[in-house]
Amino acid sequence: MACQAKARTVVIADIDGGRVDFAVTNGFAHKGLVVPMKCGQTTEEKLEIAKETASNVGQIKCSSDGAIGEADLVFECTGAESCVQAGIYATKPGGRLMLVGMGVPVQTLPISAAAVFSDTPIPTRMGLPWLAERKVVSQA
Repeated sequence: MACQAKARTVVIADIDGGRVDFAVTNGFAHKGLVVPMKCGQTTEEKLEIAKETASNVGQIKCSSDGAIGEADLVFECTGAESCVQAGIYATKPGGRLMLVGMGVPVQTLPISAAAVFSDTPIPTRMGLPWLAERKVVSQA
């Protein structure tokens, strides 16, 4: 569908090479990546594997634009914790991550990687009226 909607580059990343081949051969994706099965034991190891997966996707070459880099839009269709983590790392700041699949209800996610930060004082100025009106609740 994304290819039909004229998305510039659609990439499928999956652990199953058959699914990757099917998507590319049938025009559902322009490029594909077979992701090696890796399982980390600690949270840190799992997040490193997710970063590595996102980096591998980002290194895929587009037509003439060079490597993909970070994506504007990521559809994560498994719900698996490692895939959601990789999706967060693969999405550029200000991009969108669509969680389609439903995994376990509690996951460890790198939320700070998904946040959009600003180095300007605008957010603070915008927040001051809310504080004055006590519309912001802070729990410590």
